[in-house]
Amino acid sequence: MKLKPRLLSTIHIHCYSLLGLGSLLSVIHLTLLDRFAHANQFSSCLLLWVAFMGLIHQNWNYLKRGSSPSACLLGGMISLGLLVKAAMLSSYEPFLRLWPLLALLALALLISGWKGVGQYWREAIAWVFLSLPPGPILHSIDLTLLTAKLASFLLWYLGWYVSRQGSEIMLPTGTIAVLPGCSGVESLLQLLGLAVLFILFFSPGWLKSSLAIGSAIVFAISTNVVRVALMAILNAYVGKSAFEYWHRGQGSYLFSLLAVILFGTFCLCLLWQKTDAVEIVNSAQQQ
Repeated sequence: MKLKPRLLSTIHIHCYSLLGLGSLLSVIHLTLLDRFAHANQFSSCLLLWVAFMGLIHQNWNYLKRGSSPSACLLGGMISLGLLVKAAMLSSYEPFLRLWPLLALLALALLISGWKGVGQYWREAIAWVFLSLPPGPILHSIDLTLLTAKLASFLLWYLGWYVSRQGSEIMLPTGTIAVLPGCSGVESLLQLLGLAVLFILFFSPGWLKSSLAIGSAIVFAISTNVVRVALMAILNAYVGKSAFEYWHRGQGSYLFSLLAVILFGTFCLCLLWQKTDAVEIVNSAQQQ
């Protein structure tokens, strides 16, 4: 009877080594996004990286582990390729949107091999959704008129003398035009991606899933409306430098960050309500 050689047939890599590699890839990715001033993508990717690495560590004992030499070789080559590419980047490239998906593929191959890659379908869907480029979608979703109407109403409600003509908001000493790039579509896509991430990872049920999607839409549109109203005031009464800071500078990223914080807080409240309900049911059963 001939015995088949089992040397290197199954490779198990230590949990902390993989977490170290994942942390390295995530830190480099976030550093590049921060260096090239893509705060919208930075905030969503930061949350997704934290969630992904935390779930791997939490579910380590339940994952199908054990890789093959070929899967480890490909996973290592992808990781090395990402590191080499990072050293060559001098400006933002759309490749950075694919970086997390490639890093996920590399880690999945190193952890679970070819047969276990399917375990990470939730993370893959979330990555794909958050990696969608906003450019083509800007031409299919037009929120300029809605944003102009809501911003004009907000200014009127706060006591400003404001009028509107189409997507133009007119104050006595200045006028701004709401263009597709300022309509909040990018922020809307970002929060919808986070809502998909929340639904896939926590499976909160149809009611809370609907609330998550609805809140993503509300927070994205409302924070952008406040930003547009602020820019109208700055353009009319303060000056171009202040307007440009909140239009194209770092001030514009603060509203995106605010929308993410509000949405994340809302989702945490949904999860806490689920936990409280379970505790009430358990205590009632014990009594």
